[in-house]
Amino acid sequence: MSLKLLLPLILAVFFYISLCGYTLFKSQRTRHFSKWVWLIICVVSMPLGGLLYFVYGKEREEEK
Repeated sequence: MSLKLLLPLILAVFFYISLCGYTLFKSQRTRHFSKWVWLIICVVSMPLGGLLYFVYGKEREEEK
């Protein structure tokens, strides 16, 4: 594969993991697991881990 084809994919993966990490450590608390466990889930099972965090792990505003 050419680098021209891989570069956008690499940037998208980096942006997605950065977004998950930023919102994860910006939040006060998480649901179900600690922040480190959610980070490992987000990185290892990309993109499903990030989706699981945003749906099940991220504490919502109305829950505070």
